[in-house]
Amino acid sequence: MATNESSITVSPELKEYIQKKQKDYRVNTTCAGPLILPLEMKDNKPTDIVINVGDQKLYISAVQARFVKHVDLSMLCKCVME
Repeated sequence: MATNESSITVSPELKEYIQKKQKDYRVNTTCAGPLILPLEMKDNKPTDIVINVGDQKLYISAVQARFVKHVDLSMLCKCVME
């Protein structure tokens, strides 16, 4: 089953965070599950799903896009929140 941008929702809090930081982010696959990192730490891939968040972009890995229906702040790596 194909997943498209409209089938994945992004919490208002995460949208606000992304716009405030003025950076693009990516939902990555890790051994602990989905994890959001800025593109400075992990580049996007051509196969990613792209969600526009204002002037910024949120990339969802093709692997995670098959399973993730909602993206929120709990997926953001705590190391980038400082």
